[in-house]
Amino acid sequence: MKTKLKVPQTISIVGGRGKMGSLFAEGFVDEGYEVLVSDAGCTNNIKLAEQGDVVIISVPLKKTEEVIRQVGPHVRERALLTDLSSVKMKPVAAMLQHSQAEIIGGHPLFGPDADLHGQNMVLCPTREEGYLSWYKKTLESLGIKITLMDPEEHDKTMAAVQCLTYISNIAFSHALAEMGYKSIPENLTAPAYLLRLSSAAKMFVQDPSLYADILSENPFAEEAMRAYREAVKKVDALMQEPEKKGLEGLLGSLRKEIDCPYLHKRLVKIIDG
Repeated sequence: MKTKLKVPQTISIVGGRGKMGSLFAEGFVDEGYEVLVSDAGCTNNIKLAEQGDVVIISVPLKKTEEVIRQVGPHVRERALLTDLSSVKMKPVAAMLQHSQAEIIGGHPLFGPDADLHGQNMVLCPTREEGYLSWYKKTLESLGIKITLMDPEEHDKTMAAVQCLTYISNIAFSHALAEMGYKSIPENLTAPAYLLRLSSAAKMFVQDPSLYADILSENPFAEEAMRAYREAVKKVDALMQEPEKKGLEGLLGSLRKEIDCPYLHKRLVKIIDG
């Protein structure tokens, strides 16, 4: 039987006064929906859950499962319960366990200071009973590009996209500090170094717990850590070879293996001296 399309009137955002919650709240208000919000200073999370046709959990990752356990039983069966957390397997499992509502996991692949237009977001429909079409179309109307994924596939992919990136940036920054290069004059820098430093520096302006939580909560983060550790060992071994043929061969093979055609449209070629 074909699933009946559902369209909400009221959207409740638990954590809707936080940066990410506020970003989505403003977007939904602009689309004409009634939006109810709460934050850590409020005690009306359960009331919000009872009132919302759509209930969105937008709290720090380490609090997500706790809040789902609190409000999940109070979300109406014909409503939608979703979240905005950076991992999906654990929150989706918690939503399925503690609520009878429709369940769609969500992960915005951008920060709260971003312009929504052109940004990527993953949805993980798990108990889909009519809201998916509305949710997807509404987010797309805000300019967000939507990809549908299984929660496990999402977390495996984010182990590379997020965890490996964060591990690498932390190690790079720590190595700089250990080498005594906490600050290098701009006239002594090269474009590739500045790109890498920029990527790492973006982490320093955020709450450190954000990255620590992602690295601890993604079930595939340790796999990324092992891969990074082994890669460093391999590069180290190749650097010990007198003629560096092995290192040249690795670079040549990686050039063929790592295929990201979208980068050619976005990046200017860098020539380092």
